Amino acid sequence: MNWWGKIFGSTLGYVIGGPIGGLLGMALGHNVDRTLRNNRVHGLTAQFVTGNDVIPTANMESLAAGGGIFDETDTYDQVQVEVPDRSRTRIAKVDSKPVQARAQTAFFTATFSVMGHVAAIDGEINDDEYRIMKALMERMSLTDEQKDVAERIFGQGRLPDFPLVPVIKQLKRECRNNSNLLRVFLEGQLHGAYADGELNRHEKDALLDISKRLGFNRREFGRIDNMVRAQHNLNVAGESVARSGGTQRKTMSVDEAYAILGLSSHIADADIQKAYRRLLSQHHPDKLVAKGLPEEMVRLASEKTTEIRSAYEVLREYRNF
Repeated sequence: MNWWGKIFGSTLGYVIGGPIGGLLGMALGHNVDRTLRNNRVHGLTAQFVTGNDVIPTANMESLAAGGGIFDETDTYDQVQVEVPDRSRTRIAKVDSKPVQARAQTAFFTATFSVMGHVAAIDGEINDDEYRIMKALMERMSLTDEQKDVAERIFGQGRLPDFPLVPVIKQLKRECRNNSNLLRVFLEGQLHGAYADGELNRHEKDALLDISKRLGFNRREFGRIDNMVRAQHNLNVAGESVARSGGTQRKTMSVDEAYAILGLSSHIADADIQKAYRRLLSQHHPDKLVAKGLPEEMVRLASEKTTEIRSAYEVLREYRNF
């Protein structure tokens, strides 16, 4: 069962707390309520406790149902469970052993909420930004239920009080600070920001701040930005060819190949090969899923590796090595 199935499993196989858990709980709304009613566990409510902050969840009645979700032998989020008459209160530990599933849940929620935040940073969200969000959901082959939740999460990111910093901090924690996974997250945010064809000053400032909080310096951000912009321009050109009735994919230029690999034209052949192998390793779909990339995003990672291979072949042929 993947991370999505665990959310709606008969015992809510695990629970994720913190600000990301709060966002997800609000987005799930009636979906969670329906699942909990099906569990037939009533009369209990719960709150996530993170440090000194208490974040209410959407009627998480089944936390006291047992089912193996409580354990005292590991590091867990704390949950305060109360009966309606408040006659007793107990502190339980929520099982966080499914590290991969927690990371996938955090990645999915952070992706759409932060994308909504960046899209709204300069005012109203335009049609192109909505189109990119919808296209992303289609490429991920989300179910109707998942699309509904993703749109709700995206909408929460647009709100003025969206907790960006806590969300990024929790994302890093749930992903165990895995730089490859966090790089893919940043690339996704940049793709969303380029929806209208350019990265404006407000969006760039916001993404620079996010990049820094993810652990990337300005130089690394610039390299990732150049790679994403080149990919975006190539995709736009390909879409233009398709709309005009063409059947052939636009040929990648040498300059585009350098940009997609994050390289300058003065680099040595051996360094191109090293960069190519490094990028393939960073974007390997199976490795990313094992670290916390949602299975629904495997197609995106596969498309990325295809572009990396294509760029490498263009340069290999051009340089004859």
